[in-house]
Amino acid sequence: MRTLAIATLAAAVLVTAQGSLAADAGVPGKKLILLNKAVFGKLKTVYVSKSSADPGIAKGAPGDPALLDGTFEWFYETDGATSVFGCFLIEDSTPSFQGEWVKNTDAVAKYANEDAKVCGGGRCTKVAVIKPAKVAKVVALGLGDFGGGGSFSEGAPTASDGVSTILTINNGNDSSTHRMCTKFATDSGSTVILKEIAGGQGQKLIGKNGVPVACPPSPCPTP
Repeated sequence: MRTLAIATLAAAVLVTAQGSLAADAGVPGKKLILLNKAVFGKLKTVYVSKSSADPGIAKGAPGDPALLDGTFEWFYETDGATSVFGCFLIEDSTPSFQGEWVKNTDAVAKYANEDAKVCGGGRCTKVAVIKPAKVAKVVALGLGDFGGGGSFSEGAPTASDGVSTILTINNGNDSSTHRMCTKFATDSGSTVILKEIAGGQGQKLIGKNGVPVACPPSPCPTP
């Protein structure tokens, strides 16, 4: 798998020494849901960015969907983005799993994983959709499938730091990398609520109206 860029970059388009195209962009966040009901075997992550015309929502050239891969990362910045975070792979799976990028046209790129009924085998992402300039969406049945712990023992994020997300798409059709970054923080006008559920045995974090930000450093290890 191609190495995933994790360095902090400004929200701009850069040409690397190898000639590949890398784009970092802040994008608005419609919602972020992190559900932890591990005691009942239920964990879920949902992220949606939606716009009428935001060039930051991008996935590169159309072509062979098998040449796409990516990650989704969420993390508290409160504690230096080291202990409260989750990391997901969004790539074609081994033959024993069904997850794969199934479409890559001008209008949409789509990943689907029929095996993701539960988070197991290191493939928790159920669906990912990128509609350039319009929609970026990730749904996973877990809080992370490599690195991180997804623990909410630290409580809610601070009002200023909030929760950050990075959705990365690597596209081998044009050798491009696109990182779409959002922050959900109450001081920035977002709604962020962490509440206990399931009789105190679980937690649910809900973020709404996330704001575009320059992409921060990633807490996730290289997959």
